[in-house]
Amino acid sequence: MNQEMLKSEGGEGIEWELNMLKNLQGYIDDLPEKQLMPGDPNYDRYKCRTAWWHSVKGTLELLEARIPPGQTEVLAQIKELRNYIGSIDFTYGKPRTKEEIDSATERLDTLVNLLSRE
Repeated sequence: MNQEMLKSEGGEGIEWELNMLKNLQGYIDDLPEKQLMPGDPNYDRYKCRTAWWHSVKGTLELLEARIPPGQTEVLAQIKELRNYIGSIDFTYGKPRTKEEIDSATERLDTLVNLLSRE
């Protein structure tokens, strides 16, 4: 699917959102050996941090607003990832699991690949 097809009625593309999602793909999947603290190496690059999940969800909301209604496959994939993130318990102090990270990463990879098709 090329980006020309994914332009909104206002003519705005999805380049920023796609680049943001690609950047978020590159965050660290592994769980750190100890609780992350500000100042730790790569502190802001771990997917286990709540900030990563909220960044993905916020980017999905921006992206969804730019996708034409007829792009059902893309919209369904956005909804699936957004709903998955919404199902996660973000209670303070509750760490993310490797399974949650892997599942979100798999869904994010599918969406980015779908958006990047030419």
